Parts: sequence; structure tokens; C-alpha cells
Amino acid sequence: TKLRQKTAMEGSWRLMETTQQLLMWYLEDLNYKDYPKDIPIFLTRKGDPVNRWVVKKDGPISRIDYIYVGFRQRLEKCGIYQPGYKKTFKHLRKSGATTIAFLTEGRYPLLEQKYLAHKPNSVARLHYAAIDDSLLDDWLGEMERYYELKTILKGVEECRKKETHPRRVKH
Repeated sequence: TKLRQKTAMEGSWRLMETTQQLLMWYLEDLNYKDYPKDIPIFLTRKGDPVNRWVVKKDGPISRIDYIYVGFRQRLEKCGIYQPGYKKTFKHLRKSGATTIAFLTEGRYPLLEQKYLAHKPNSVARLHYAAIDDSLLDDWLGEMERYYELKTILKGVEECRKKETHPRRVKH
């Protein structure tokens, strides 16, 4: 569950099976059972939270978003990111809604709205025409199959066996 800052709407989605497995492996690598509960799990290589607010030397408060930085670096590595490129991580999120619309053949426009955590445009939609979470769960599973995301797991599992998986965070 996440509160979307822009709309103040709460969004709740199940994790795709691929994401669940990757997260479980990540937590194993952290030795999560012994991990201090007051330290965020997702940290930079220097041990800082991946999203944080900092005060700059000249005074203003600024947000550092290493998730966006990593996303942009992957785009650069794939040759997609060019100077002036305007696509951000939110476009990946919106691509998910487009995929749901494609897979459902447009039959569930409220499902796309729920996926994006957009505010319903009427009181009736807010209270009487709500989409059941299980319907979104089912279509997230379909999206996972459509993009063949589980193929990622084999490569990650091989890296983990070779001990070449991403660094283990020290705490």
C-alpha cells in the first residue's frame, strides 16, 4: 500500500511473483532476520536510503532519488537515453496501465484508474463502482506473463550461485 502524493489516493497492489522472488532473495542476502529494524532495507552502495531529502550547501531542501538515477543509467546502458530525453520512471508506470488496457481490450477502464491510483472522477465511482483488488491482482499476473518477467529469475539465480549477485549490504 502506498499513498500517492500527487492525488492523496492510496494505491494497493500485490507484488508480481517475479518481484516477490527477487525481494525474498534480496532479503536473504541482507540476512534480514538479524537486520536492524530501524534501518531502511533499500540503501545505496554508501549505505544511504535510496530516496532521501537533503539540505544543499546554499540552503534549499532537495530530494535525491537514486531509483530514478538507476533507471536513467539503465536507459543509457541500453542506448535509449539521449540528451533531452524526457521519459522518466513514471512513464514505465503508465506503460503498465497501457498494457492493462491492451490485455483487457479496454473492458475495465476503472481497472487502469485503480492501477495508477488516480482519484475517481465522481462520488459514485469512489463509493459504488470500486474495482475489487482481486481483479487487479489477476491482471497484474497476466501482465507478468505477457512480459515474460519470470525469465529474469533464471539469470539472477545463476548469478546468486556464482556469488556474483549485487553486493550484500553491511549493517
